[in-house]
Formats: sequence, C-alpha cells, structure tokens
Amino acid sequence: MARILHSRYQKEDLLGLTERLDRDYYEVIDELCKPAATHAAAIQELPETENDANTTLYINLCIKLIEEIRFQIRMRRQIVIPYLHQLLKKLNNKNPCENGIVQNDLIADTVKEAHDKIREILSRLQHLAKPLYLDIAQPLPYKILRNEIMIIETALTELFYLEEAILLPKAMEVRNRIDNNA
Repeated sequence: MARILHSRYQKEDLLGLTERLDRDYYEVIDELCKPAATHAAAIQELPETENDANTTLYINLCIKLIEEIRFQIRMRRQIVIPYLHQLLKKLNNKNPCENGIVQNDLIADTVKEAHDKIREILSRLQHLAKPLYLDIAQPLPYKILRNEIMIIETALTELFYLEEAILLPKAMEVRNRIDNNA
C-alpha cells in the first residue's frame, strides 16, 4: 500500500501534490468527520444510564479529535498550501524571499506537531474503546462512531505518511532551489 501511495504522489510537482492532497485527503477526511461528529453528539444525548464513565470519556475524546482534525485541515488550506504556492511563485519568478527558511521550518514543525497531537489523541482513544466483538450491549451510534473513527484513522495514517515523506521534502527541495538561485 505505501509503495502505491508513494509512487502515485511522488510523481506530482509541489502544486499538483498540494491540489491532490487537498482533493484526495483534506476534503475527504473533513467529510468523514461530519457524520462522526453527529454520532458522537447522539451518544452524548443518551440517558446517563446508557453511558458509563469510560464511554463518556471516549466520546469527549472523539469530539476533541474531530475538532482538532477539522482545525488542522483549515490550517492546511489557509496557511500551508498558500505558503507552498508562494514558494513556487518565488521559484518561477527567480525572486528570492527573506525569512523563507525560517517559515519553511516553521511550517514543517507545525505539520509534524499536528501529526503528533492527533496521534496522541488516537492512541488514547484506542485505550478507551470498548471492543466491538464483546457481548456487551452497546448503542448503535457507539458502534457506528467506532467504525467511523477507524476509517478516519486509516485516512490520517496515509495522509501523515504522504505529508512527511513527500510534501515536506518537496517543499524543502523548492526552498533549496530558491536559495541556490538567489
């Protein structure tokens, strides 16, 4: 799977890569978060007798995860992608920029910190989740939410790989080319 993902996205230039990540991952993951948020809210509305403390904590973490994911997607769309497009313009115009390396490092650090924060929440969710295969009666919205979170986690794993293995190195490559042309 990683080899297929890597080769498909590796061939893209930085502009094509950002557009493809936006279309294939940011947009899709954002859409996956909407029904997950709905199911989390539905579980919160259940009578207290149906939710134990562990379930309540799980739901609260799901909500926190969804909010963080959606926030990070907005940051990618509003800050990271426009910054990368600016880099490409500067490369094409042969117009070196000041503060580029600092900003590039800041963007890379921000992306990696976001990955770490989301991974930490996902790890905590894994520890709190009730196994779906047990005979414990669980409300349908809980089971649906668990499945939705697993689907989101899979998409995030692919996205994080692509951002760390391809997007950030391509951004550094463009940054280096700008510096070499200066």
